[in-house]
Amino acid sequence: RHAAASWPANPLDACIAEVRALDKGSVVADFGCGEAALAARLRQRHAVHSFDLVADEARGIVAASTTDVPLEDASCDAVVCCLSLMGIDYGKSLLEARRVLKPGGKLVVAEVRSRFGGKDGGGDGSGDVAKRSKNKFKPQQSGKDGSSSAGVSRFLRALEAAGFARVRRDDSNSHFVLLVLRKRDGGAPK
Repeated sequence: RHAAASWPANPLDACIAEVRALDKGSVVADFGCGEAALAARLRQRHAVHSFDLVADEARGIVAASTTDVPLEDASCDAVVCCLSLMGIDYGKSLLEARRVLKPGGKLVVAEVRSRFGGKDGGGDGSGDVAKRSKNKFKPQQSGKDGSSSAGVSRFLRALEAAGFARVRRDDSNSHFVLLVLRKRDGGAPK
């Protein structure tokens, strides 16, 4: 997140713009919130639940794995994952986002381009983006360069198969990709 401060655009700003557009009083979950900057900037407009691995009472951060947050089913209008889909459990984090989102709720993902494969996020056949099977995402093996065989398009297809509908994909930034999706009514994956 500190490196993002020197990027041409900050992915947190893009996430905030998406969430700010929600009706006032909306409930937002910030998965992997870091220093809870999203909550600090939106607290006058929305109720934001901030989750990270280490609690910080002063900032309102609750210690929780993003694979199992202490929120009720269908309780959130939006879930934000800003530079937080790291490690091998991020597929489970996205399924947890689906669980806590209301039908029609918004999922906002901003992730480093290289996470999806290569400079352009297109992948080269050797990567680590989630692949869905039997209602679960399964990470693939990483290649030598850490790029992804799936790329952004395959990641989006996995999200769509998991019960999300694509709203927008923004590839305009040289450092990160912004994905905006909605939880489909019914919630269960196809």
